[in-house]
Amino acid sequence: MRNQASTSNERKKITFDPIPMSYAELYPSLIERNLITPRDPPAIPDNPRWWYKPDQHCVYHSGALGHDVESCFQLKNKLLYSKSLCKLIPKPIEHNDPTPSPNFEFPVFEAEEDDVEGIPDEISRLLGQEKKITQLYLENQQNNPTGALQM
Repeated sequence: MRNQASTSNERKKITFDPIPMSYAELYPSLIERNLITPRDPPAIPDNPRWWYKPDQHCVYHSGALGHDVESCFQLKNKLLYSKSLCKLIPKPIEHNDPTPSPNFEFPVFEAEEDDVEGIPDEISRLLGQEKKITQLYLENQQNNPTGALQM
């Protein structure tokens, strides 16, 4: 009976796909485009759990102590299931420079209500394309140290 009780209390671990930048870098663009709004800070727990870090604060939770935006489960969950979601599509690499240009933008699309389930797959597909582009660039640099683009 004890094993059954412990199994029912276990949480399924959710893993979020990595994004090509930190959430701290992404957050201002999300606010600017009204894709998210800051949340009220949660109450400080009387008996903090292992994840509570009093030396960190979260901008999404209006500066609340306990965690930072990089480990904010609610923000990541909001982005994963949001119907208005920004796609993280870096502009094409220009002039053999793998870093994003200063004009880097986050294109926005409106997901169809029935299409919410496909959003994580679309993000994974786009990030896979970015990885292929980066790999081609690195192979080109390795084969041609002068930097001239070879086709």
